[in-house]
Amino acid sequence: MGRRRFSYPLSLAVVVATLIAITGGWIAWWNYRSGVENVRALAQGLFDQVSREADNETSAFVMRAPPAAAALASLVRPAASQLELAHQCEAILRANPSFAWVSYADTAGTFTGVYRPTTGGIKVNLSKIVDGITNRDEHTLNLDGTWADTETHGDTKYDPRTRPFYRLAAAAGHGVWTPPYVFAGENVPGITYALPVLHAGQLAGVLTIDFNLARLSELTRQLQFSPNGRVVLIADDGVVIAHPSAAIVADGEPIKIEALADPAVHALSAAGGTQFELAGEAYISRSLALGTGPAWHVLAYAPETDFTTGLRGRVLTSLLSSLIAVMVAILVAWWLARRVSEPLIGLASQMARAGSLHLDDLQDHSSMFREIDMMNTALVQMKGGLRSFSRYVPRDLVRTLVASGLDAELSGELHVG
Repeated sequence: MGRRRFSYPLSLAVVVATLIAITGGWIAWWNYRSGVENVRALAQGLFDQVSREADNETSAFVMRAPPAAAALASLVRPAASQLELAHQCEAILRANPSFAWVSYADTAGTFTGVYRPTTGGIKVNLSKIVDGITNRDEHTLNLDGTWADTETHGDTKYDPRTRPFYRLAAAAGHGVWTPPYVFAGENVPGITYALPVLHAGQLAGVLTIDFNLARLSELTRQLQFSPNGRVVLIADDGVVIAHPSAAIVADGEPIKIEALADPAVHALSAAGGTQFELAGEAYISRSLALGTGPAWHVLAYAPETDFTTGLRGRVLTSLLSSLIAVMVAILVAWWLARRVSEPLIGLASQMARAGSLHLDDLQDHSSMFREIDMMNTALVQMKGGLRSFSRYVPRDLVRTLVASGLDAELSGELHVG
């Protein structure tokens, strides 16, 4: 069986189109993969920057407490009245807008606190335990520092010495951070820095500075770095400190990661790396321990598509350009192949006729391609030579020899009759 033959124009068009398609596809794929890696590297750099900014802002938010508490402790006198302590706490509170409470509780259970209620302004909370009964007075501070709107409450049963902040500081003998908790009556998360005050080496009381952590949630909203990117603060024990959109308090208690209405944080915690998947979508993330202050972590994460959407668009544009190039290449290759094949077909036909000694055709098969034009010139010369030869040998005899497939040789036969 003869070898299979293919059309030259079709073969050239297919080969050229295939090569262009493969080359264009490979270039597009390579550019996309390189682009993704570059985007990931840039995103990690952005995450590092955002995480450090969150770290700096959070540290600046809470780390004003230790020096402020130390300064206040140096002012506390053993026989200071609640009024004197209240004015000292007020001065510290006004000088530090991030503080929610500044208070002092002594070993007798007397409590002096100045705080910012969620409704605004500043209030003074004074309580004292007498014969086992806690009486509390609350005063509203005017802008000029005067007190107004005194409210007296009966036995509140509040004893600061039983509270975690007092016990932790008294036991540690130095400044401590309490675990996050919910401010009573305000349903907002908070944290306290507690510093024991010593007189003559003995515990005289505990100073506290409280922070409303809802302000940190506002900070995480301000640090949104991509359409779906998030910055979240998590304590080492899994308590959610701040989140830009999800609730972080439930049933009067701070919630932990497993109860947070954010599946991305769950997936990130389970993955424990810088990349994870959620619902089939790739995410990029970064975790950074807080440099100073409480044992917290800053988490920054975002879906990879936040950064690769433009890249994918460029890849699609590249593929579309490659497709157009393939179509143009097919047309050009087809046209070029026809410019080659048509003269060759004509030359092949003329050669076949020359082989049969039909030498009178005067068709011109010259071409823009030098090699084909050389073949046409050679064919014309061959026809001229055959025409000269045919003047001495009958054409019918030559045709008979050609048809027989035998080579012409000098020989003779002797016939005896």
